[in-house]
Amino acid sequence: MGLIDWFRRTSFEGRIKAELGSVHDPRSGFGSRRLEIQELEPEDESRDRRFRFNLIIKTPVSYQALPLVLGEHQLRELAGIIDKALTHRT
Repeated sequence: MGLIDWFRRTSFEGRIKAELGSVHDPRSGFGSRRLEIQELEPEDESRDRRFRFNLIIKTPVSYQALPLVLGEHQLRELAGIIDKALTHRT
């Protein structure tokens, strides 16, 4: 199981420190979609926290994984944009 565990904990963007959770799209229709959120190990001594968002799209004939890595500052910016959109209806 050691090799399988290593593959599970490693990505092209770096080693996965923690699985933070996932969100499923209940209205995905044909196939399924989910967004996985992971924290990555720091790249160097700067200790900047990095987070990977992985959009997984599965259909009976295909599988797609689209990763996006954001730093802590960018993630706070994104959280502010989402919070503003949720509190201010247009």
